[in-house]
Amino acid sequence: MAGTAEYYEQRAAIRHEQRGAIERIFHTEIKRAGLSGEWIETRKWASHAVPHFARCADLVIVSQDDPTDPESYVGDHFPETVILSSGRPVLLLPYTGFFAQVGKHPMIA
Repeated sequence: MAGTAEYYEQRAAIRHEQRGAIERIFHTEIKRAGLSGEWIETRKWASHAVPHFARCADLVIVSQDDPTDPESYVGDHFPETVILSSGRPVLLLPYTGFFAQVGKHPMIA
């Protein structure tokens, strides 16, 4: 287990940097699209926090985990939890593929 503390410190620094970059992209794209949006951070598990905040939204957009990318993991059964507990429409994006027009062929179930 020698060296694990350093590994976790490095990973925490990388995640902090990535979070900042994602937040900047979010604000840039919201402004570019002429929309209003709010960046919300929480220390709660995503499977608990997202459905809670989703209840105040018109649409929730989530994606699947990429099984080949451990960084994409959010939580066990995260999309299913959001779909079943948010009480709002959920747009579920596949983890693979390119989609020039999102929502052109939705599946309603």
